[in-house]
Amino acid sequence: MPQDSSARSSTKRICWVLTLSPFQRDFTSFLEQLRKTLGDGHRVFVYCLDEGVRAGEILVEEAKRWPGLRIAVCAYGASRRRLPPQPGVLYAGLGTLAQWILSTEECRADGGDAERGQQRV
Repeated sequence: MPQDSSARSSTKRICWVLTLSPFQRDFTSFLEQLRKTLGDGHRVFVYCLDEGVRAGEILVEEAKRWPGLRIAVCAYGASRRRLPPQPGVLYAGLGTLAQWILSTEECRADGGDAERGQQRV
């Protein structure tokens, strides 16, 4: 769907650090927020870290539906958890995370802490 110039000017590039496992209760809330953000026309870069590395395959499926979504999974975290390589998942190091943080206008972190909720930096 074409966007007018005012919609394009409000589009942000957002880096989102995900430490939630898809087995955690708050993962569904994360997906809802992610879809809303993408639906608003923003480009989102999700870096899966810690237990979030277990979400790589799920998020790759989301990326097929949302062209503005880019996913990377911490290679070290996936290796430490002995997760088998998943097709279509980009495994990357913290250098990728640093590059994404520096090249976006906003950084979010979602770790499922109910008292803190989603944090924006």
